Formats: sequence, structure tokens, C-alpha cells
Amino acid sequence: MPLTILAVAGLGWYLLDLHPATAVLLGAVVAPTDPVLASTVEATPPTAETDAEVDPDDQEGAIRFALTAEAGLNDGLAFPFTYLAIVMAGVSLQATESAGSAEAALGSLMPWLAEWFGFYVVYKIAVGIVGGVVVGYLIARFIFGRPSSTDLARVMEGAEALAATLLAYGATELVSGYGFIAVFVAALVLRHYEWEHEYYQKLHDFAVLVERLLMAAVLVLFGGTIVGGILEPLTVTHVAVGLATILLVRPIAGVIGQIGSESLWQEQLIIASYGVRGIGSFYYLAYALNTASFQEIELVIAAGELWAFLAFVVIASLTLHGISAAPVMNSIDEWRTEHKDDFTAPVED
Repeated sequence: MPLTILAVAGLGWYLLDLHPATAVLLGAVVAPTDPVLASTVEATPPTAETDAEVDPDDQEGAIRFALTAEAGLNDGLAFPFTYLAIVMAGVSLQATESAGSAEAALGSLMPWLAEWFGFYVVYKIAVGIVGGVVVGYLIARFIFGRPSSTDLARVMEGAEALAATLLAYGATELVSGYGFIAVFVAALVLRHYEWEHEYYQKLHDFAVLVERLLMAAVLVLFGGTIVGGILEPLTVTHVAVGLATILLVRPIAGVIGQIGSESLWQEQLIIASYGVRGIGSFYYLAYALNTASFQEIELVIAAGELWAFLAFVVIASLTLHGISAAPVMNSIDEWRTEHKDDFTAPVED
């Protein structure tokens, strides 16, 4: 993801003529992939198989798992870079007000960067991880230590998935941690608490139902913004940069990020190419544009362009990935099944 952020920020600064802080913000909001909109290539439902029981040559789910795990994790890791853009905007504002030299501007930048790295990177990520571990463990103890004993409890089976999400996010945000990271970590802890328990299927089914209902509502609202003219500021340059982000930047960055992987090159290419951009990006953009730094430095003059660019990227990603994902995944599954013997190590006597 950092490679994607760097590349998109460079394109935004050079081709779209954005302020450096705005360019970094553009990279930060475009880079994360969406775990819900990527449902066509998501991981399969939970199983009771342990690592020792899984056939090492049966890797049909590796692509789905990699994409789902990436989407769930980098949705939270995008926030440090969003804050970096906010810090850069604040430094630019301070330099503009003081009208000092370049050395003075650089001197004011260093304390801001130290604060950004110490608080927004180290502290908030660490708190997100710890918060996720604690909440995940407590929810797991509650779920598996108190089996459903009433009709109401049995009717609400699976709702703990939503409760864990809200509790992990809310509790972590209260202590200034990254709630998205906490939710991801809590899910991992919850999943590994009782590996072979059949109740995970109910948690999975309930979570899928809720996220699809909510996403349907969000997409309806998104469609309303399109009708309302969110794409009006879009230019040919925006379209070119948006397509380059999806078709060039993401695949190249994904391939580089998998250097050293033992997966087949076909699988690596699919993982690198299929990063569905989603609604979470709108949250990051709205959050940053409403901070004091961006408001006071008047970087919001590019807000219309940013919204239009992001909306186009999401639409293009949904269209391109949505149409091609299922056929591509089915093809790779069939290909691996047909050539399974080619990857099976010979049995030694």
C-alpha cells in the first residue's frame, strides 16, 4: 500500500497539479481496498481445518484469503497516511503565515513529523492492536463460555459479530487508537479462540448479511451523489490518472510487494490486480477535508476534484473488477484442479 500511495501522490502532484499535502491525501484515500465490495473474491466461510490438516498443494483459497486479509488490514493502515497529509497541510499553513525562509519551514516540519510518527503511527497502531486483542478475547470468552440457553438468545445467534465490531472500534477510538485495526485484530483473535467450533459459521453468516445490507444502502446513497453531479469536475486527465491507478499502479505495486512469495505467478498477478476500491475511501477524504489544517489553508478548493476523482475510481473499480472477478476466479480454480498433479510433490518411500 505505501507504494500505491507514493505513486498516486506523485501522479496527483505532477499531472493534476495538486498541492503536495492534497496529493498525499489523494494517495492515502485511493490506496485502501474494500473488504465488502471485494466479496466476489473474498475468502470462503470458516472451516474447522487446522494448518496441519490443510493440503499444502490445495491453494485454491489462497487468492481469496490474501485479498480479504489485505482489504481488512489496509483499511486501517491508510489512516496514518491520511494524518500525514493533515500534518503537511498544517506545516504549509504555518509556513504561509510566517512567510519565513525554506530553512525555517523545514525546521517547523521536523517536530510535526516526529509527532506524526510517534503518535499517529506508533501509538495509535499499537493501541489498535492491543485493543483488538483485548476485545477479541473478551468477546470470545463471552460467546463460547455462555452457550445460548433461551429462545431469544438462539434467535440472535451470530449478532455477536456486530457487537464485537462496534465494541472493538468504539473502545479503541476512546483511547485514541485506530478502530479499524482493532476490529481486524479482534476478528483474528475471535477466530483462533475455538478453532473447530461450529458457531463460527453463524457468526460469518450474520456478518455477511449485515455488511451487504449496509453496503446496499451506502451504494444507493452513492448513486444519488452521481445523479447530483459529483462527477462534474472530472476531466480527461482525472480519468487517465484514475485508470492508471487501477490498471498500472496497483498491479505493479502488488507484484513488487509479493517479491519472495512462493505462490504461482498467475496467483500473484491476480492478487496484485484485484484490489477493489470502496466506500471507506470516502470516509478518509471527508475526515481530512474537514480538519482545521485543510480548511484554513484553503486546500479545499480542490475538494470537488478530489471527490470526482475518487468517485470515478470507485465506479471504474467496481465495474472492471466486478465484471471480471468471478470468471477469473473460476478459471484459476479450474486450472489448478486440472493441473493439481503438477504441483503435488512425489511421495517418498
